[in-house]
Amino acid sequence: MDDYELESDYTVRRDNTVDEVSLSIDFPLSETLSLTSITSWTDGELLIPEESDGSPLRVLELPQYGETTQFTQDLRVTSDDTSNFNYIVGAFYSREVSDINNIFRGFADIDANGDGQINGDDCIDSGFFICEYENSFEQIKTSYAIYADGTFELTDKVSLSAGLRYTDDEGEQNDYKSVVSGIDGTPLFNLIPGSEDLDAT
Repeated sequence: MDDYELESDYTVRRDNTVDEVSLSIDFPLSETLSLTSITSWTDGELLIPEESDGSPLRVLELPQYGETTQFTQDLRVTSDDTSNFNYIVGAFYSREVSDINNIFRGFADIDANGDGQINGDDCIDSGFFICEYENSFEQIKTSYAIYADGTFELTDKVSLSAGLRYTDDEGEQNDYKSVVSGIDGTPLFNLIPGSEDLDAT
């Protein structure tokens, strides 16, 4: 191995994919009004199997995973009048759901107590160095909005525009978990204060 190479024991393939579908529809309501609908759905997935020690040993592994799905809908009415005043009135909705999982894994190939196994006992006997620390949760964000925009032509060269938008954003977090496990994946205890339940959220 020369000066510009490193070794790695953790060679899981990274994944960064996004799938998206959108649909736009314009529908005439009258000679001067049109209805526009814009609908979209997006699903993104990210896996970063980070290995930061650059050695053949399992000193530090940081697999990070996230998946997000989002749905949005926009409806608007637009005027197209020959008069001096035109406007847009619309409503917007968005819902986004994210699942996040982060793991910190250290010294995963060391048998601290020499019993021939690498498990939860090694985590405890090593002073919690040879362990796996995991955080995971679901996050939901919902957004509602209504808006309006109008333009009044004062002259051929001068116009006056004004707009208003009201937005209500809501967020929640579910199924939060923060657990210390052995390298073999056996849960040992919960890091959430005040709870001994390994499935506490």
